[in-house]
Amino acid sequence: MIMPTDRIFRAPLGEQQLTVASQFRSGSDELIVFLHGYACSKELFHRAWSCPELAQYSMLCPDFVGFGDSGKPDNFPYTIEAHAAVLEELLKKVEAASLHIVAHSMGGAIALLLPQDRIDTLASFANVEGSLLSDPSLADTQRKPRLPRNQEDLTLLRQAQSAASDTALRRTGKSLTQWSGGGELLARFQSAKCPKAYFYGDDLGELRLKSELRDCNPIQIPDASHFVMNDNPSVFFDQLSQFIETKQEAPANN
Repeated sequence: MIMPTDRIFRAPLGEQQLTVASQFRSGSDELIVFLHGYACSKELFHRAWSCPELAQYSMLCPDFVGFGDSGKPDNFPYTIEAHAAVLEELLKKVEAASLHIVAHSMGGAIALLLPQDRIDTLASFANVEGSLLSDPSLADTQRKPRLPRNQEDLTLLRQAQSAASDTALRRTGKSLTQWSGGGELLARFQSAKCPKAYFYGDDLGELRLKSELRDCNPIQIPDASHFVMNDNPSVFFDQLSQFIETKQEAPANN
């Protein structure tokens, strides 16, 4: 199993040169890019590197600006669209014949603000409990705490929260709420032309956006909450690898 190496990218945004820390593994012309959620970091995807089902892929897992080990400039906008602009610059720097995106929570929102031609030409897009709609009338009031259940992963989350800058947390959180409040992110996901799937934990019970995501390949992960890749990694990565390989068809739920 080839483990990742740390890699620093320089991404331009206007007159700024931003530092983007990442973990990277090469070896294939198919690249999977993992995008972390709000107040998280690349470390929350640590099990992907030793996953045998993904061993044949190149993989990249960056920290968004303001989070993890990436730069934390005070004058960065920290809006979802600014994060997406930096992500697009990063994607231009990596060579891949096929690009797969696996985006958790806030990462799903950022991915959906990539240029439309980028989204539509993805080899696959796995939206993992992505922020799509925050209408209070649709909120799941019975949901269990949105925290990893495993102590190791909970520790990683606490470390990621401590590493994030206060400015990044405040501004990014505000922007995320604005973007997910109006339904545009949901509409973008629904209209994306690439092979796509929506992964979610089974503690939601019936998917609250069931009708809206009916044609978006919903895949339920058993015994999992919001951090599905941490709560039940064996099933999640198995289902993910099946989706990536088959692209258009969802694997059967366990």
